[in-house]
Amino acid sequence: MLLIVLIRYFVFSLILAYYDFAAAIQCLKRKRLYEQQIEQLGNFQLRIHDQMIMLEGAKATTETVDALRTGAAAMKAMQKATNIDDVDKTMDEINEQTENMKQIQEALSTPIGAAADFDEVLILVFWYTYNSGTWLAD
Repeated sequence: MLLIVLIRYFVFSLILAYYDFAAAIQCLKRKRLYEQQIEQLGNFQLRIHDQMIMLEGAKATTETVDALRTGAAAMKAMQKATNIDDVDKTMDEINEQTENMKQIQEALSTPIGAAADFDEVLILVFWYTYNSGTWLAD
């Protein structure tokens, strides 16, 4: 935007200095000087922008490393509180209780009374004869 305004100013100055050649040359030199300054300012802005991006990246990296350190310290503290012998003992207790529960469930599922006297083979024989239409006595 600034460049366009400056160029228009210098074109107008050239028209005014049409009859004065030295003033026209002086005007063109100022125009070139201003264009160089505008280019320098643009380069400065790019460098500052690049520096801002690099600083943001460095900040993010630092925060990430700090978070990882904090996590590692917390994990180390938790591991100090947990002993492998305690873990083994707990797992043994869990396995023992699981085995006890299986034995209890097995005992509860065992038929009692008249149901315990049923023979599976006898049941299959009755089923077969019933479905075939003949009875054992036939």
